[in-house]
Order: sequence, then structure tokens, then C-alpha cells
Amino acid sequence: IRAILIISNMRLPFTVKLKIAGDGPERENIKTLINDLEMREQIDLLGKITEEQKRELLNMSDLFVMPTLYNPKELSIEGFGISYIEACCHGCPSVYVPVGGVVDAVMENVTGISCDGSPESIASAILKAKGFDWDVSAFTEHVLKFDSSAQQRFETLVWGQDYCDL
Repeated sequence: IRAILIISNMRLPFTVKLKIAGDGPERENIKTLINDLEMREQIDLLGKITEEQKRELLNMSDLFVMPTLYNPKELSIEGFGISYIEACCHGCPSVYVPVGGVVDAVMENVTGISCDGSPESIASAILKAKGFDWDVSAFTEHVLKFDSSAQQRFETLVWGQDYCDL
């Protein structure tokens, strides 16, 4: 959110619109931040969306921004990076923090641009990605590395049978 504010304050010849999908305990804090920063025109808080809505969003998006914030005290980290692979399936490059399984899911300067997670770094990565000449065929090639048998092995080893119920 703060990265979008940084970009908006640059008064560039284009506008940046952020759509936040999902729901959770931080929803009200996010809503308050959007209102406090007067970013209601640039940011849509969509709430929980369906798989079909997710596909539509990825198809229409220029960029998928999900900077995983690693918290060593809580051992909180993106495990496999499936969301980045889904974005890649739709030809949508990612802005990411290279931690955990994300480093396998995104290829720097091929399917995404890394950042350190700070608003300034996210803004810089977004601007770099906007001017980048993406090779969509590389996205397809990258996604094919994650065939269904590899995904099935991952689901069985890590998540067990409950994975599909999440």
C-alpha cells in the first residue's frame, strides 16, 4: 500500500491501481490504512474471491505483487510459492521477496523482480517491472518445470491429504 503511495506521489505519466484479494484478521487495519493515506481511488480491497475471479484478475493484471514478509520469530514464510506459479501461468510477472520456496517459484528478471519488502524497494521493483521487456514464452517454459507429478509429490510430502481442503 505504501509502495503505491510512493509511486502515486512521483506524478508519473501513468496510474497504478492495486487490487488486494483475500480476507483475514488484518482486513480492518488494511482498510484503515487505505483510508488514512487517502488511497481509495488507487486501491481496491476485494475481499475473498473465487478461483474464477482469481484467474480473471491475473489475466487482466500487469503485475502480481506479493512481497512475502519473513518473520524469523514466528517462523512465518511462504513455503512453496504456488501463487507466483499461478501468476506465471497467466503471463503475469511477480514482485517478490526471495525467501523460502519463492526462490524456486520465481526466476529473477525472467518471471519476476525481487525486492527486500520495504515500501521503497517494492515501488522500485514495480517501476522496473513496468519498463521490463518480458518474454512470455519463458513464463510457459518455467511453469512446465512444475508438472503435476512434482506438485503431487509436494502435496503428499508436505501437506498430506488435508492440502486440498485449505
